[in-house]
Amino acid sequence: MAVRPRPLGGSGLVAGPIGFNAVSFTVGCGRVDRDEATAIVSQLYDLDDPLVDATDLTGAGLVEALLGRGLRRRRDGIVLASRCGARYSQRGELTAVDGRPASVLRACDTTLRRLHTDHLDLYFLDRVDPRVPIEESVGALADLVTAGKIRQVGLSHVDAVQLRRGCAVHPVAVVAVDYSLLDRRVELELLPAARSLGVGVAAYRPLGSGLLTGSLSSLDQLAVDDYRRADPRFQPRAFARALTVARAAERLASQRHLSVGRLALTWLLAQGSDIVALPGTRSLTHLEMNLAAAEVTLTADERSRLASLTPPRPRAQRAAGTARERAPTARRD
Repeated sequence: MAVRPRPLGGSGLVAGPIGFNAVSFTVGCGRVDRDEATAIVSQLYDLDDPLVDATDLTGAGLVEALLGRGLRRRRDGIVLASRCGARYSQRGELTAVDGRPASVLRACDTTLRRLHTDHLDLYFLDRVDPRVPIEESVGALADLVTAGKIRQVGLSHVDAVQLRRGCAVHPVAVVAVDYSLLDRRVELELLPAARSLGVGVAAYRPLGSGLLTGSLSSLDQLAVDDYRRADPRFQPRAFARALTVARAAERLASQRHLSVGRLALTWLLAQGSDIVALPGTRSLTHLEMNLAAAEVTLTADERSRLASLTPPRPRAQRAAGTARERAPTARRD
């Protein structure tokens, strides 16, 4: 079954429906198996128009260097993205936000050098700096477009008002959002705003930081240094509620002879042709399973049954909401 690429808003960029979030190679995930990581990158670069988020949020540059080696073999046909404006610890905790124009420009130059390329297809402002008007940060991104260093502007961790303010300065191609069957808050305001503005959607954490993979049944499975132990979604009550949803989804998946992760990604893609999923993984097998989700079609009844498990709710009404901002990826997400 041929998988059609999806337009990223009105930007002219197109990408395969399942991309890759390379932050899974670093934040809170422990030691990297170099051979497996290299195999994953090689597989990605054999795909048609994959959206690859090459961000190394810890600033160490290891992810960008790994992906950059693969780009020497093939650059055309890769929708290459990265981010600026934030840094995280190895445990996934936000440590710094810097949206000053000069910092945005420097960060882009550093990323291009590490990736061994002369341009990025998409560059996200990862966080809005509370000390810097978003218009100034987006203005710096616009300057990078003019300089030919990036093709399109992206925003992440923004609300609908911030998205509109950014678009008033320069067209925003894609907004990156935390979106999955377990967390549908973006459907309330941000997603409608993006669609009204012609902005595409890149969904990170589409597998709920591993909660929708079928591999987690107890918090005891998490390593003592796993960053998810500090994530509100992985506190006992929230974790129990998430498992209830995951098990219900797993029952439906078994009826279709699918993994629950594949079903969850398929459901997400069915929410609109303007959505590209950005799961991350350290396993070549899991990568192949994720990519296969684009080949599945759900019936209207199946989509409805899944949606009924987790109606969207505002943040204040969600006990599992993020009391502390987290890094936008997870070990198997």
